[in-house]
Amino acid sequence: MLEWLIDSGVAFILAVQGWAGGLAEFWQGLSFLGTTEFYLVLLPLIYWCFDKALAVRLTFLLLTGSALNVVLKLAWRLPRPFWVSADIHASHFEPTFGAPSGHSQTPFSLWGLAAATLRRPWFSWLAAALVALIGFSRIALGLHFHFDVLSGWLLGGLALWAFLRFEKPVTTWLLRLSLTRQVLVALATSLLLIALGALAIASAGDFAMPADWERNSLAVVGTSLDGVFSLSELITPAATLFGFGAGLAWLESRGGFRIHGSLGQKALRYLLGAAVLLALWAGLGAVFPRQADLLSYALRYLRYSLVGFWAAGLAPEAFVRLGLAQRQ
Repeated sequence: MLEWLIDSGVAFILAVQGWAGGLAEFWQGLSFLGTTEFYLVLLPLIYWCFDKALAVRLTFLLLTGSALNVVLKLAWRLPRPFWVSADIHASHFEPTFGAPSGHSQTPFSLWGLAAATLRRPWFSWLAAALVALIGFSRIALGLHFHFDVLSGWLLGGLALWAFLRFEKPVTTWLLRLSLTRQVLVALATSLLLIALGALAIASAGDFAMPADWERNSLAVVGTSLDGVFSLSELITPAATLFGFGAGLAWLESRGGFRIHGSLGQKALRYLLGAAVLLALWAGLGAVFPRQADLLSYALRYLRYSLVGFWAAGLAPEAFVRLGLAQRQ
C-alpha cells in the first residue's frame, strides 16, 4: 500500500511540476506563509501591538502542534518526494521526514483558529483559500506527497478541535496556580514533548536511512540526510513553548501590559522587540553548535527558551519601563 502511495505520489508531483514548475517563485512565496520565520515575524506583531489574547492562543496552538508534528514525523519516518526520485525538482532542503506536512497542518490550525475567533465570512473564505494554496505549493515545490498534505490537514483539524474544546478548562486551571507552578507546568509540558520524540527515535530500533534516499537528496539539492533523524527540530517548538509560557506567567504576575498606544509607540515596540528577538534567534544560532549531541541540544533549548521568554515577558516589560506601553 505504501509503495503504491509513493509511486502514485511521484507521478502526481511530476505531472504538477510539468505545468506549474514555471511558477516556482509564486509557490515559494505561498510556502513561506507556513514557515517558522513567517510566524516569528507575525505573532509578536499581533501580541505586542494589536490583540494580545489572540496572539497568545495562536502561539500556544502553533508550538504544541508543531512539536507533535515532529514527533509523528520521527515515528512514521516517511520520505520526502525527492528522496525517492531524483526526477523531482525540490526548491530546497528541509531537515525532517515528510509526513505529516507541517506547512499544511500549521496554517489549517492557525488560520482556522483566527477564522473561528473573528467570525467574518470573507476572512473564513480567505483562510480556506490560503490553507489550500499553501498545501498545494508543497506538492508543486517537490517537498511533500499528496498524502503528506492530507495528513497535515487532518492533524491540523484535530489540533484545532482539541484546542477549542479544552482551552477554557485548561486556562482556568492554570490561572489558579502560583507563578512557580505555572512555570513548572510549562517546563514539564516542554520536556514531555521532547520525551515523546526520544521515545519515537528509540522505538525505531536499528533504523537507518536507505542509501537511495541519501543518494537522491544529494543529487537533487546537494544535501545529505545527516541530522534528519534527531531531536533538533523538536526542541525548537518545545523550548519556545517553555520560554513563552514562563514569560507570559512572569509578566502577568507583574501586572501585564496594555497594547493600547499611539502608532509611533507601537512601531517602536515592534522595532525594539524584533531587533532583540532576531539577535537571540539568528545570533545565538550562528554561534551555538548544531550537532545531534547533548551539548548542542541543551544550547538549542536555551536559545529557543530565551526567544520565547523575551517575546512573551521581557519585551513587554521593557516596553512598560521605556514608556512605550502601560501596565494592564
